[in-house]
Amino acid sequence: MHRSPFIVRGCRRASSSSTRRLHTAKPLPYDPAKGLGDFLPPEALKVVGVEYQKGLLDRLNDEVRGTEMSNMSITQTLISSAPDRTRVLAFNYASLALNNHFFLTNLLPPNPPHPSHQHLLSPTLAQEIRTQHGSLAQLKSSFSAAATGLFTSGYVWFVTDAAGNTGVVPTFGPGSVLVRSQMYMGYLKGLGGRVGRESGGGGIGEGPDVGPGEVLKGTYGRGDTLYPLFCLSVHEHAWLSAGYGVWGKEQWVRAFWDVVDWGKVSRAYEYFKVN
Repeated sequence: MHRSPFIVRGCRRASSSSTRRLHTAKPLPYDPAKGLGDFLPPEALKVVGVEYQKGLLDRLNDEVRGTEMSNMSITQTLISSAPDRTRVLAFNYASLALNNHFFLTNLLPPNPPHPSHQHLLSPTLAQEIRTQHGSLAQLKSSFSAAATGLFTSGYVWFVTDAAGNTGVVPTFGPGSVLVRSQMYMGYLKGLGGRVGRESGGGGIGEGPDVGPGEVLKGTYGRGDTLYPLFCLSVHEHAWLSAGYGVWGKEQWVRAFWDVVDWGKVSRAYEYFKVN
């Protein structure tokens, strides 16, 4: 069954004192022991994809313990905590965990002899990039400039709308394109899937299984619906753990392009675009 790239699932683990379901990390879709090339070598990927992710989820579990959010899915936690200033830590941990997972699941380890996965870019998305950005090189330049110019932690996102327009959007701290409107929704695009509901509980799990076509979407600005295609985590711990040093962010961002899964990005783009 097709799984939406926007839904993070994981194992369900009950606490020792109750049947409460805790958020736990889902394994990455590739072997973390092999790393992601020069971008995130094995030890760095362990920091970003295992230790950091686990830390976020452990803190989220602690934060919601004994509250009405204790058995909510992560998306329900985001919806519930977003408008409540007393729940800001729950929102932050949930949002960062979802962002970090989305970041890592749109990457792919190197596959020699190819220097990158650019050969997986679909003709449709390649043409749209040329039309809208001038060239793939210019898109990379704009995206990289946004990342290197971000003088705080956050994420830089490559997004599309239903019309196929693409753009680069930065978010700061725990901000997310996935929850810009403080709302998640099931979205069906006529692919034979079902629009499910977010049921309670789950590991970093979003309730029930989803059918083809069900995804989560975010909105931005004046209500335009944006669909993230990939993002880059701009957190100092990432490039430091990868061995690039305090001032090595720019070099690290260049290495990012070698591991972007353009095949997955292309499929997502063509899926969201309304023909």
